[in-house]
Amino acid sequence: MSRAVHPSSGVITIGGKSESKDESFKLSDLQSCRKYVAFLTVVYFLMVLTQVCNLLFMTFAGQTFPLLFEIYRKPTIKDFCSKQYPEYIATKNCSSTGSCWVFINESKVLCTTSHYDFISIRNDFEVPVEYVKLGTTLQNVGLMIGAIVAGNLADIYGRKKVLFIGTTGMMISLLATSFAPSFVIFTFLRFFDMLFTGGKHCVSNPYFMENLPDKHRMWIATVVTYSPNYIILSGIAYFCNDWKTLSRVAAGLTVLPLLMIPYLKDTPRWLIRKGRSKKAVEAAIYIERWDKKVSPDKAKHISYIIAKSVEEEIEKSSKPNLNYYFYHLFTDRKLGSYTIVFAISLFSTSFISYGIAYNMDALAGTVYMNVVILGVARYSINVIAAILEFTVERVGRRLLHCVSAGFIVVMMGVVSIIYLFTWHQIEEYKAIIEAGGQGDPLIHAIVTFTRYSSLLAAAMCTELFVLNSVQPTELFPTPIRGAGIAFIQTFNRLGTIISPLIFIPSKHWPPAPFFLMLITSLADFLLYFFIIPETRGKKLPDRMPGEELEKEELTSRKPAVCATTNFPPLKNIHTIKLNASY
Repeated sequence: MSRAVHPSSGVITIGGKSESKDESFKLSDLQSCRKYVAFLTVVYFLMVLTQVCNLLFMTFAGQTFPLLFEIYRKPTIKDFCSKQYPEYIATKNCSSTGSCWVFINESKVLCTTSHYDFISIRNDFEVPVEYVKLGTTLQNVGLMIGAIVAGNLADIYGRKKVLFIGTTGMMISLLATSFAPSFVIFTFLRFFDMLFTGGKHCVSNPYFMENLPDKHRMWIATVVTYSPNYIILSGIAYFCNDWKTLSRVAAGLTVLPLLMIPYLKDTPRWLIRKGRSKKAVEAAIYIERWDKKVSPDKAKHISYIIAKSVEEEIEKSSKPNLNYYFYHLFTDRKLGSYTIVFAISLFSTSFISYGIAYNMDALAGTVYMNVVILGVARYSINVIAAILEFTVERVGRRLLHCVSAGFIVVMMGVVSIIYLFTWHQIEEYKAIIEAGGQGDPLIHAIVTFTRYSSLLAAAMCTELFVLNSVQPTELFPTPIRGAGIAFIQTFNRLGTIISPLIFIPSKHWPPAPFFLMLITSLADFLLYFFIIPETRGKKLPDRMPGEELEKEELTSRKPAVCATTNFPPLKNIHTIKLNASY
């Protein structure tokens, strides 16, 4: 029986016949919307949900006294003194917080109950507001460390093992956090919560994308993303009602993907790149068996084509290559400029997005509704931007970035100017509301405008996160692409780390937070507008600036082949968009 191997297409046929589906196999066959990918999508959705629960945990658990214009969210007091102790009503006394008691035989007996919208950690640990925000910042350091450690471990041991360990660690640390006896121990345990969250995000996103077929990657990634899980988290927090229950429920949700991960496999393509032929064959056959029975002949075909692919990878890796590191980005003026712009843009985006998310108590309205509004707005922006980019050719990366960044600049600029001239009246309005009165309707309108403007600005950051994951990939040359993206993503994490502290300066000058967000967003807009070119539809650069094409490549490659094989097709360039950050 004769064999015909076509390495370029990853196809092997037997006896020259290609009519039978069982007589050919392509690695791309594994990337199709079948049962295995459907199961993987459910697992990924559950992992994203638990990551959102952890990432925004302090949005609910860290609620503090308002730092700006919202009234202090007092508990709902239920007074049953008259009903239960009518004969002692003359001895009734009440505190400024609303708690009341009566004296029975010279003993103080409480006769009111307090109900909070959400019981935050400040109800259990009496610590200043600044400590809560600083604690959140220290927790977010774990996010950056986890991403670095997990990324390296996944490259050595595989994505599945790291995801399983990360999910187990997240479940244990979330459960342990709910029993924290002090704020210091709480912060220490939350550090590990975020450590595992950062690690899981770093590994789960590329793992999921590797398994999706190109033509379905956009809509699946748009549906299964962080934004809709904001809404789900808000509902979970509403019914939990306190930070301890929320932590335990999040730990319980983590059990679901933990039980499902063992049924996944590392992607065959990744195993092939690592030269693990045996495991790649096992994974490919396992995925095929989700949909149909794999005959012995088909198993042999799969083994053969994977063995050939592994040989090709080994041959490629044996060729001497010049190693590049992130500092090589700054040896070229253009690359250095691009790096600085994207680093500033990612810092600004995470600084604003999570600065508002972690300080919902500084905005009017309940934290539940604010998170729901943020989630709905983010999701709507994602869907609209995706539709526009894929249906309107003129809508490129520059237009989307400039519109998104410009919108944030306008929102923060208007709020900053308004607040600069009215913050004294807003403070008076807050005092009147706290005393039970009715404030000036105009100031109430300003407070409401500030709320929605801030939430919409934070929501618009979701598109900047996406674009800042696409364009660096399209501008950085292949030899330094990985190192360059890792470098600029460090500034994304730094913005997240610092973001909880953004409203602390408001104690000394209330407009300060909005001016800080205005400055960073304006820097992003101006630098991007003057430096970054349009990249939609452009070929991915394969060589560092100044490198010349080898003579063999110039003589052996025809222009038509070069255009179709050296560079990914246009649709693949667009799908790079999906590996977005938080």
